[in-house]
Amino acid sequence: MAAALVAYRTVYFLLPLLLSTILLASFEARRSLDSEIGRRVGRPAVQLAPLFPAATTFGVGATLVMSGAMPAFIDRLQVLQVDLPLWAVEASHLLASIAGLVLLFAARGLFHRLDGAWWLALSMTLASIPFSLIKGLAIVAPSVAGILLIGLIMARRQFRRTTSLFAQPLTTGWLIAVGCVLAAMVWILFFAFGDVEYAHELWWQFESDATAPRALRAVLGVSVLGLALGISQLLRPAIGRIAPPSAAELDQARRIAAGQARPDALLALMGDKTLLFSDSCRSFLMFAKRGRTWAALGDPVGPPEEWPELVWRFVELADAHGGRAAFYQVPAESLPIYLDAGLKPLKVGEEARLSLPRLASMAPAEPASAMR
Repeated sequence: MAAALVAYRTVYFLLPLLLSTILLASFEARRSLDSEIGRRVGRPAVQLAPLFPAATTFGVGATLVMSGAMPAFIDRLQVLQVDLPLWAVEASHLLASIAGLVLLFAARGLFHRLDGAWWLALSMTLASIPFSLIKGLAIVAPSVAGILLIGLIMARRQFRRTTSLFAQPLTTGWLIAVGCVLAAMVWILFFAFGDVEYAHELWWQFESDATAPRALRAVLGVSVLGLALGISQLLRPAIGRIAPPSAAELDQARRIAAGQARPDALLALMGDKTLLFSDSCRSFLMFAKRGRTWAALGDPVGPPEEWPELVWRFVELADAHGGRAAFYQVPAESLPIYLDAGLKPLKVGEEARLSLPRLASMAPAEPASAMR
């Protein structure tokens, strides 16, 4: 009953998400089309490309985790017993669930376009296919994993950030989502094996048709590993610091600003804003904190190719401290960088530029609107 329920949810909810991931990945593969229609259709698809693989990876991971608590079909286990040793079935059952747990955490890195998260998700998805087949000739889990594998490969170019996956803090909401998956796994265990009387001997029972002990060990292994990863994330210190710039930082910012054609870059030298430098120290952004809002002034200062990574770092820094990132006075041509980082544009006013010589020569009765 539990297996049929999970299979139903997978087919009617997870499968459409997987298909949409493939479609978005195919748009990404065709991003280089020269036609105007291809550019119009592909642009929003490219912006959504990391979101769908991340959501699909989380869904596939949840499927693998919860399948570890479900009983396998006895007739399929008997088929496997003919050609495979018992230790292979036992190990594959546990490793498939652990691979699903890793996918739950890798999905967070995919949402942030991390290169390491893409490789981790790819390897775990690839490994989960034989694990799911060996543990009980499963059909649903390998199928959705195969579709996810194709989607990850097609969307490869969207995951280019080289920041370490372990340097990315998990939000409380993400940890709650992982906890809900583990709670569902425990519930499925009790629901599927409610008629099995608990005994200590179940932990050490290794037989081809002993599905309850196998599920019990999978639940324990995944729960312990998930709890360890969650606690390590909650106890880690917040990255970065909030402090006035030092003399050395101001001198470095002065050298960077001197090579830019932006007068507003010199506002960093006032010393009232915190400076965040890129890894190469060739660019920086200036920001201040008020309440929960971390407000950066304008675009980063420095080579434009370093702006996306610096924007991502600032957003993650604010998120790690429980704040919200904002950028003030961002030009329209830079909006794709901020949209890519998950920010939303908001128009808060207009800026007028007047010609002073013309303004001085205007008649007193002439309206100022004539200069528009």
